[in-house]
Amino acid sequence: MAMTKRERVRATLAGDEVDRPPVSLWGHDYIREWSQEGLVAATLENYRAHDLDFIKLNPRWTMFAEAWGAKYQPPDTQENPRAVSRPVHSPEDLDAIEPVDATGGPFHEHLEGLRMLLTKLDDEVDVIQTLFSPLAVTPPRIRWGGSSRWL
Repeated sequence: MAMTKRERVRATLAGDEVDRPPVSLWGHDYIREWSQEGLVAATLENYRAHDLDFIKLNPRWTMFAEAWGAKYQPPDTQENPRAVSRPVHSPEDLDAIEPVDATGGPFHEHLEGLRMLLTKLDDEVDVIQTLFSPLAVTPPRIRWGGSSRWL
């Protein structure tokens, strides 16, 4: 018996039998993800083109760093945006990082995009919101010939 997308995903999460494994995929549209309208349109196009079982809303990859003060130049090609400035240049700079208010800035912008997407989908499909750990968006420390450096 064929299952709906939501039935399939929820049965899988519960460890129940399904008609087939749920499928999804996601990626970046570096140009369109700089506006929430563009992000939502690209997400819906991908979802419909591939008949996905769930959506993982994938914000622009710079969003979390932007929330803590990094600045990026929006791309004009399908390449990564270029960093204009970063708030962390040394381990000591981490002490100045403050909690982010989600009622403004990039987090609020993305929450509005999520709201737009959910409104367009109604209850058609489950949507998972991407959340990164702070360590995933903190510049990594690397070693160059015995000396330490922050990217």
